[in-house]
Amino acid sequence: MTLRLLLISTACVVVCVACGAETLPINEFGERVIIQVRPDVASAAVTPLLTVEQAGVLASEKKVVRNAFPWLKVTDELNELPMLIVVGADTLTLEALRAHPLVVDAWPETLSETQDLESFRLIQQPAALDAGFSGNGASVAVLDTGLDYRSSEFGTCSAPGAAGCAVAFVRDFAPDDAALDANGHGTNVAGIVRGMAPRARVIGLDVFNGSGASSADIISAMNWVIANRATYNIVAMNLSLGGGRSTTTCPTDVFATPVASARAAGVLSIIASGNNASTTAISSPACAPEAISVGAVYDSAGTGLQSSVCTDRSSASDQVACFSNSAAFLSLVAPGTFVTAAGITMTGTSQATPHVAGAVALLASRFPNDTASTRASRLLSGATMVRDARNGITRPRLTLGAGFGACSIGLDKTLVSFPAGGGAGVITVRPSATNCTWSVTGLPTWVSSSISGQALTLTASANTTTTTRTATAQLAGVTFQLSQAADVTPPTGTVTAPRFARTTSVAVSLSATDPSGVTSMCLSTGTTCTTFVAYTTSATVTAPAGDGVKTISAWFRDARGNTTAAAVKATTTLDATAPTNGALTGTAAAGTLTLRWSGFADPTSGLASYKLVRSTSSTTDAPASCSSGTVVSTGTALTASLSLASKTTARFRVCATDTAGNVSTGATLTFTMP
Repeated sequence: MTLRLLLISTACVVVCVACGAETLPINEFGERVIIQVRPDVASAAVTPLLTVEQAGVLASEKKVVRNAFPWLKVTDELNELPMLIVVGADTLTLEALRAHPLVVDAWPETLSETQDLESFRLIQQPAALDAGFSGNGASVAVLDTGLDYRSSEFGTCSAPGAAGCAVAFVRDFAPDDAALDANGHGTNVAGIVRGMAPRARVIGLDVFNGSGASSADIISAMNWVIANRATYNIVAMNLSLGGGRSTTTCPTDVFATPVASARAAGVLSIIASGNNASTTAISSPACAPEAISVGAVYDSAGTGLQSSVCTDRSSASDQVACFSNSAAFLSLVAPGTFVTAAGITMTGTSQATPHVAGAVALLASRFPNDTASTRASRLLSGATMVRDARNGITRPRLTLGAGFGACSIGLDKTLVSFPAGGGAGVITVRPSATNCTWSVTGLPTWVSSSISGQALTLTASANTTTTTRTATAQLAGVTFQLSQAADVTPPTGTVTAPRFARTTSVAVSLSATDPSGVTSMCLSTGTTCTTFVAYTTSATVTAPAGDGVKTISAWFRDARGNTTAAAVKATTTLDATAPTNGALTGTAAAGTLTLRWSGFADPTSGLASYKLVRSTSSTTDAPASCSSGTVVSTGTALTASLSLASKTTARFRVCATDTAGNVSTGATLTFTMP
């Protein structure tokens, strides 16, 4: 039994636009497998620095797993991560690993392809340089096809780390191909980082073997970055690579933990979204929850481009490129078309990604004490909101100008959606300093706001129109979008009728709700209704004459004219006929008169009770009805007894009441005691 391995890839488009991001089978199972140990160790491992105790627990847990599978050979301990890489597994071993109580998951290695497919002016990079911040002291690790450090872009280095060389370090994590950069992709990406941050250093980590990069090699490189972050002051790692597609964030992806661990250690993972022209999904590792995923836009008007996946017949500044993968959870977009760096011109989300990685280096030189998450917020500070015409999704476009002021503001979201009936939404404000002040401008009349601490609460009134309404507002220069659904939904409601009715005038209760308010209703005992009256919670309906079941239907209409398509219904049973009378008999024994009655009936609602009365008159007549005389018995009993002196004459009437409340005329009896 064999298990096929998957491919993942780098993210460029050499004017073919999309170098894939397809998932492809590679070697037979038996190659490397990445194992993640259980969550309690993982949670300890994603702290910036492991304590001696935590490192010991982590090593102990890994040893237990290794001992349970002694035939597996460990190729990388990944000491900075709750993971390790092994070889020698087959399908059964993979399933056994996943079932082990100390293992969170185990993944066969996969391969990533490049995401290939000018730009600084659009994102206001010159403003950062003018402010005196150019990435000095910070490093960006480029996990890619390699890095040709001999290019003049990096100082025409004799060797990495040499005096005047912007390349601090290079290393092959994939099998050494004896080339500094097999196809120039990594060199172009690193050149873009340097163009963005001219005084930052770059680190070239070659994770590609031919056209693919193994997930095991990528994670080994990420582990190296975390371990060496302090040595080189690594503030970001650039992954212009990816594979597959995900329509949601992917917390169980093999890359999710390394990306989260890197952020906790102060290193942001800047990752290309992919070049499959998807409008609902992005690639892995970009889908990892803690990743900064990057899509591509044009930086200026032009003739567009044609690729194997799509065609843009023309282009405009801030137009999302047709090849760029997009989704509602995409972090941001940046220029990514026809970008020249290190003497190489390429296009793709691969080229958009290093714009952002370089921006992180600029921010690190401006705010050296920031956490990685604060830097992630600053990336969005003052961002220009760009709408993707393909799917209507609005995402931030990297804009650096506002991020270099004394205070910058980040938002946890840039879109607040309200239901048609109105409601509240909260934006969490992330200022760069505790003394930052901020306010909200541009709110439409249908939205009010309140501020408490760092929470901005926005409350929308009901949308009583038949169209979705949208608006754009700003908070300290950061743009966010508001959207509220139209009221195109009819009211919902119920009608309640009594189980039985004695007359054709039936009282019903009504209840209905709608965001725009319920304004009218129509009641009928038929299948249609045309006469709407003002909505009330109680009403009377005239049912057709004749005993039997009657159906009462109700339709509701809101202020926008939305009307329930199907009536809500209730039934009642009309019973206007009194029960038929039976007979009343009596027997005497030892001074006691025992009365019995039977034969009463009601075919519609059934009998509910009986009432026996005795005449108080000395005449020969029984009580005229069961509402007169002296009550002898009530309830469901069919007999009654009373003491009576001899030779005494008594007169009685017994009536039956049905469930609807109709009372029979009754049966009578005159009895003289012996």
